[in-house]
Amino acid sequence: MKRKIRALLNFIPVIIRNPLKFINAVTMYVKYEVAAQKIVKYGFPRGLPFIDLLTLFPNFDVKLKNLTFLDLASPNMDIALVKLLAQRNQHCDYLEIGSLRGETIVNVSADVNSVTSLSLSPLEMQEMGFHKSMIEQDALFIKGNNAIKHIGHNSLTFDFASLGRKFDLIFVDGDHSFDGVVSDTKNAFKMLKDDSSVIVWHDGGNNTEDTRHEVVAGILEGATEEQRKNIYRVTNTLCAIYIKGDYEKLFFDGFQKPTKLFTAEIKLEKTICL
Repeated sequence: MKRKIRALLNFIPVIIRNPLKFINAVTMYVKYEVAAQKIVKYGFPRGLPFIDLLTLFPNFDVKLKNLTFLDLASPNMDIALVKLLAQRNQHCDYLEIGSLRGETIVNVSADVNSVTSLSLSPLEMQEMGFHKSMIEQDALFIKGNNAIKHIGHNSLTFDFASLGRKFDLIFVDGDHSFDGVVSDTKNAFKMLKDDSSVIVWHDGGNNTEDTRHEVVAGILEGATEEQRKNIYRVTNTLCAIYIKGDYEKLFFDGFQKPTKLFTAEIKLEKTICL
């Protein structure tokens, strides 16, 4: 008990010196708890079930390009997942919500019938307080690529009907707040072409095995009860996926045991200057 009291007494001056950090920490914890409760409310006390990557792609084999290995870029396995999903449909119409530099979309663009990027405009990024260096990198791999229709607009206020088409594959990687994910999820479901269409959400986990609660809660809130039956996490990735079909649902207690090994070859393509 004495140690707890001492710890509390040591904690008080820390709060006094850093009140904003303390408030932010408490706010983040409250958001975490609220989101965790929502996930349970929707019938997922253990989080989303996993679908094994090799169930989707038994002969997993893909080549990627324009990888930066920098902050905010999707991990290679996540880009690979989206690219392989695009390749499953010979005439795939692809929509990406939240592209930033464009690593994912540039890897998908060669495999689809049409490709559309919806992402914040530089002006919107500036007004929202994004760092200048990030704004300078906006659409880095999209600019000059005539195969990609790039729309600079906040997805929260965008009229999706104005796109004039539905999509076979939608990758959601925009606003990761609860409200942002809810909005993007509702719009994504409205824009699906048919029952074989797929949605992939990035950052369904902070790592490949846990749950990013605000994102998953937002997905479940934005989906209907029927749609929730077909939402999974994908093993070996940060992604969640909506895909119809009869798939085995996997749950893991503790760390996942390795069931597959991959080979990677990393080679410098070129150096670039902004």
